[in-house]
Amino acid sequence: MSSTSPVSYTSTSEVAIYMAQIGSDPSTVAATFLGLLITRESRRIDDYCARRFYTTTGPETIYLDGNNS
Repeated sequence: MSSTSPVSYTSTSEVAIYMAQIGSDPSTVAATFLGLLITRESRRIDDYCARRFYTTTGPETIYLDGNNS
């Protein structure tokens, strides 16, 4: 049985840089809260695209039919 290692598609430090660029103070938001939001939105990206962009730690086979399925 393989286990997945979901990834986040950004980091708290990258979000902090963006926040500073748009005039927000990143120190006013807890890093753990940003981390939770990043993880949640990363999974929403996976759901929206109907796929995941990370692999499992074990053998894995995917099947593609050429019709975006």
